Amino acid sequence: PARPFLITAGAQQVRVVGTAFDLSRHDGRLMVAVRRGVVEVSRLGAGGRPSAVVRIPAGYELVRRDGESGGAITPVDADEAVAWRRRRLVYHDQSLRDVAADLNRAFAIPVQVTGAAGDLRFSGVLVLDDEDAVVGRLKAFLPVEVDRSANAIVLSSRQ
Repeated sequence: PARPFLITAGAQQVRVVGTAFDLSRHDGRLMVAVRRGVVEVSRLGAGGRPSAVVRIPAGYELVRRDGESGGAITPVDADEAVAWRRRRLVYHDQSLRDVAADLNRAFAIPVQVTGAAGDLRFSGVLVLDDEDAVVGRLKAFLPVEVDRSANAIVLSSRQ
């Protein structure tokens, strides 16, 4: 208790309370999925002091945007949340924009999504074996064109 494990992610603070969990922050959105134990998430107020503490038990996930004090706590498959450790990403009706953001954390060549392609929805498991293979799988399942250069992979809508 005298030396808690604290993680600051944007304007949020996560306090680890003997647990196993997954934490990610992207585009001002914090996601904390708890596999075992309990995690406390709070907003950082004046002087960096935590306020509005929310406790997340095992089997649940908190999704909160910066500036929010609440956020949604929903049931989650904790094994899916940590699938990235086994080089897999699991999606349930997520935008291609979000999928690309995850791929950009996994691979060296950035994946960019243009126009309406960013709003396409994807459900499935992506095995992170080879970047070209992953992008090829997305092209097989979604109506997208792929333009690859040495500096980027651009996904655009075929529609």
